[in-house]
Amino acid sequence: MKKRNEIFFGLTIIALVIAVLSFIDPVDNKDVTPTNQDDVTDLEKENEHLKQDIKGLEDSLFESKKYIFDSNLAKDYFSDPETEILYKEIEETKYVIVYIDGHGNHLYVSSKEPWYEILLTIPTLEPDDGITWDYIGMGNSFDDKGITNHFLGGIITNNEIKDVHVSFNGEVYEADIFKINENMYGWYSIYKKSSGLDENTLKIQALDEDGFIMWQKTIR
Repeated sequence: MKKRNEIFFGLTIIALVIAVLSFIDPVDNKDVTPTNQDDVTDLEKENEHLKQDIKGLEDSLFESKKYIFDSNLAKDYFSDPETEILYKEIEETKYVIVYIDGHGNHLYVSSKEPWYEILLTIPTLEPDDGITWDYIGMGNSFDDKGITNHFLGGIITNNEIKDVHVSFNGEVYEADIFKINENMYGWYSIYKKSSGLDENTLKIQALDEDGFIMWQKTIR
């Protein structure tokens, strides 16, 4: 128990440090006089070092969480003692978990890639259409181009559905599909774009093995 508490405390400290460092604004070079240029250069170097520190902490946090989820401590990581893990897949640079707790059903996907961690809601484990979906868009404050990570995912209970395509602004992304049990699959699609739904249309399509569209949803 002591070791478990120490691990969780360490994860909390790492997360707090990342949060604090994330609020440090980049240096603005506008209206900088030659006299102050050396100071600005030093600040830019320091800012770059801070970014590297954040990256190192994020990697450490990811590895710590991955270690927990890959062990018999996985269930204890969640705050709800009644949490039931339906599925977990632990890879070298990514993990996927489907679980149930007192708040509902969840799909949790995380990767070592920056800003690649998301918790999606599964509204029901018995969908009328044989598929569920959830969407979350998150901005990346460290990217000058204003890149937004788009996260979609859910479960599939219709065994005739073999593929899920996500179409955004004319580009099609094929979802990752994984088997939870004999009657249920999970799916998720994550992509990066410099625009959000307020400017484009997002479409989700579920297809059978012949490519026939069995279900689709358009989101604006």
